[in-house]
Amino acid sequence: MAIGRGMLSNLLVLHEELEELIGDVFGVRARAGRANSWSPAADVFVLKDTLVIRFEIAGVKREEIDLSFREGELTVRGTRLDSEEEPKKGYWQMEISHGPFQRSLKIPVAVDADGIQASCNEGILEVRLPLVADDLSAKEVRIATDG
Repeated sequence: MAIGRGMLSNLLVLHEELEELIGDVFGVRARAGRANSWSPAADVFVLKDTLVIRFEIAGVKREEIDLSFREGELTVRGTRLDSEEEPKKGYWQMEISHGPFQRSLKIPVAVDADGIQASCNEGILEVRLPLVADDLSAKEVRIATDG
């Protein structure tokens, strides 16, 4: 069965809608399937009273990174340039992504935006977001009766 232009167009629209749905559910904006773009892997964990997010961005120069926190969403974007030190006659294998990247994570807890700190060392961008103390306290939940 041949795929016509209309069917291909519908598949592309469906693909974009699925990426948006995944982003809404998991707080991650998917970038799969878009030419010349990639998304860095991330580890997210709590250490004492701080939310720590580590992005793997090996080979990205610090001046090529833009980090922002707006409306409860942390976004890192930038560009990993391809090294052109030697002319390439042809790849046998190419797995390292180059070009522009972006990764956005929704932060579902209250953080002190003024206290956010970031550092980059050995290919890992570490972002520390201080948690607001009120979110760390235990809370009693009252169960309502039916009727």
